[in-house]
Amino acid sequence: MSREIIPPFTTGIVAPWTPSPALSSLLVEGWQTALRLLFIVIYYPFSKKYNNILLEQAAEIKNEN
Repeated sequence: MSREIIPPFTTGIVAPWTPSPALSSLLVEGWQTALRLLFIVIYYPFSKKYNNILLEQAAEIKNEN
């Protein structure tokens, strides 16, 4: 059973040099994958900050008990 969230090798381009991961994903898998990578880079700091806030709250609750 294949979910195909990101279709494998849709354009079939093989770069003759070593491109960055973002450029490589754009060339090989299309603009959708590059856009997903951009969203991950943008939202990662916010999710880390939210995780730290939740960890602090859990530590406060644990210290109260």
